[in-house]
Amino acid sequence: METGRVQSVNPNYNNIALSGSLGGTPFDYFLDRGTKRVAIYGSTETVAVLYEQAFWVGIEVVGVYGPSSTSYRLDYGEVHGTPVLNVSVGAPPPGIPVILCNNPPTPMGNGVLLSELYQYSRQKRILFDNVINYKKQVSPGLKVVVMSLPSLWYVRNRSEYENYLLSRDKSKQNYTEPYVFPALGKDAEYAKDVDRGFNAFEKNGVYFLQDFTSKYANCTAGYRVTTDLPDHADRTIYFFGNSVCFGMKSDDEHTIQSVVQREINKDPDVGSYKVLNCGNGGHPNYSRMWKSIEYHRPGNDDVIFLMGWFSKLTRDVYQDRVIWLWPQVEEHIFDRPHLLGDYVYADPIHYTYIGYEALGMYVARKLLSDVLNNEAGTTSMVKQASTPVISNSMAEAPQELVQYIDSIREVAPRIGSIVMNCNPFTLGHRYLIEESARKVTQLIVFVVEEDKSIFPFVDRLELVKQGTADLPNVTVVPSGGFIISQTTFGAYFEKDSRQEETIDPTMDVEIFALFIAPALGITIRFAGEEPLDRVTRQYNEAMQLILPKYGIDFEVIRRKESGGAVISASRVRKLLQTKEFDQISQIVPKTTLDYLVRRFGEINP
Repeated sequence: METGRVQSVNPNYNNIALSGSLGGTPFDYFLDRGTKRVAIYGSTETVAVLYEQAFWVGIEVVGVYGPSSTSYRLDYGEVHGTPVLNVSVGAPPPGIPVILCNNPPTPMGNGVLLSELYQYSRQKRILFDNVINYKKQVSPGLKVVVMSLPSLWYVRNRSEYENYLLSRDKSKQNYTEPYVFPALGKDAEYAKDVDRGFNAFEKNGVYFLQDFTSKYANCTAGYRVTTDLPDHADRTIYFFGNSVCFGMKSDDEHTIQSVVQREINKDPDVGSYKVLNCGNGGHPNYSRMWKSIEYHRPGNDDVIFLMGWFSKLTRDVYQDRVIWLWPQVEEHIFDRPHLLGDYVYADPIHYTYIGYEALGMYVARKLLSDVLNNEAGTTSMVKQASTPVISNSMAEAPQELVQYIDSIREVAPRIGSIVMNCNPFTLGHRYLIEESARKVTQLIVFVVEEDKSIFPFVDRLELVKQGTADLPNVTVVPSGGFIISQTTFGAYFEKDSRQEETIDPTMDVEIFALFIAPALGITIRFAGEEPLDRVTRQYNEAMQLILPKYGIDFEVIRRKESGGAVISASRVRKLLQTKEFDQISQIVPKTTLDYLVRRFGEINP
């Protein structure tokens, strides 16, 4: 007996079964619009299946119509115990919507393609109903923006190159031939590595992009890099979607998110936002989008942006409950003539960096005019929101509770933290601690406990305690085995050999955010700017992306300089090789200097 994937005789059965597995039918659209009577156009056994389903969901089928010039019967019903359907010729009654199982010879004004009904049912039940319910129950102030993406198939007045893209045979020739594909940025060669590293992986039910580094495109901590991110932001704009969302075939600088971030940065009136690119898959996968939204827990002041090819039927039903952008319809954004040049599309679905930049400017303009600068994002759903149930998660707290906490936040004690290796403790470390301590009520300094440094942990811990003894709101503690340890972030201790690699410190950051910070009441974490060490810089980038979604602020502090160079422990270690204690004395506290002299020799006369 042959095993494997089940194949239906009629592919419509797969779609009907899929809708059923989600709790829906192809009639969801009509039920949501309050339509009780429909007609069916078709001549296959699918008609009988639809006829039977309509009965069970309370929809009346007023007639079944076929393409033939002669009336005939549909015998499928005899086998399955349903009445044999008489298929009539002609048009259904005026005003009655018609389900089109196949295309009629002449257009029907009220016709709805069966494939569109399948698509609506999936989008409704997997994504839109979940998002609407999340907004209603968890974050009533959340702004939801949906954009149906432009596709080359619907561009009017296509160029010769664009027609070529639609007709090309992928198996026989490179799609950029015989045309000269535009270069990315100022580089003279098309960046093939833009596509090379985009691979999604699953982590606890949520999909992220595999970290990688290239000249043009980079992913870190599971996300496509958005350029021009601010050091600090009070709110987040999350982009969820497919390969277009994460910017397939574009460099980092020209993704929709990077363009939007730059435009928002220019407007001082909208407040501080950071743009997070959560695109994580190829063909639109609504389940991936929803799981990612659940994971990120967007809050009342945030914006979520859903990108994909959404059905017009979905827009019909949900356009009053979300902010809907349809650039292909509203502005014919890529129809010719335009001033974008010949190479807007890289293939029928994806854009070149030129197309991404144009779409990013469109999105930024819409966000700045219709969402961020006014209350357009707060729809009638806020008024309809029922009283939420108090949960043990602040992300699920009632709006009134969130407002109360915000009102007392200014007078409540604020606990911050900073993690340091201090190999050894320098005036640079001291400066970072002083600057951090100035901004909080209490600062906890975690000293990396893993004994993989030149100076032993017990000595490093004592040097930090001695060097900060005069700071009354600073507490120095060991980091234990769960903050920058061999278990949680082993790459940190292999920095010299891994400077060219993309590393993944997310486990370390998430353990801190999920367990350590809440237990100690930590609401902000500080780090020093890292111009020299790429591994540590990637750790900082991961904190910037991950901590805010757990309600923890993250702030980077500019490093202290001496003699025109950043003060660093590695600089001290280098000077120690030649015992240049006079220079060392300028960049370490006296307590550290005394320790170094005891260990390594006398001060040179």
